Amino acid sequence: MDGETRAYLDTVLEGLRREIRAGAAETADLRRELRQEMRETAVETRRHFDVVGESIRSDVRAVAEGVAANSEAIERLGTGLRRRWTRALPRPTPSSGWRSRSSGATSASVGTSVGSGADQSVSLTTLKP
Repeated sequence: MDGETRAYLDTVLEGLRREIRAGAAETADLRRELRQEMRETAVETRRHFDVVGESIRSDVRAVAEGVAANSEAIERLGTGLRRRWTRALPRPTPSSGWRSRSSGATSASVGTSVGSGADQSVSLTTLKP
């Protein structure tokens, strides 16, 4: 290879090397910018999810309070119904002349399990004529 061609190739190669170094520096700058954007986005996303999480916690708390209020209302209703049934039904006594179930009386049973979970039942007995 002659000297002139060699000089030309050295010049071209040196230009390519400078472009490659400039491209590498530009790539490094872009990488730093991208990482900074990713950090900022992560902080923003975390803040957003914290707000959403607090909102969900608040909603769950409200639902739990509603369930507790409904449970209390059902308990009061059950207690009131049990009192009414107890007062409304006559109490059979040996002197009342009621026949036992085995003697042909018909009966129905109403059961409730409100509140404590204990089964409260009331039996209705009707005498056949």
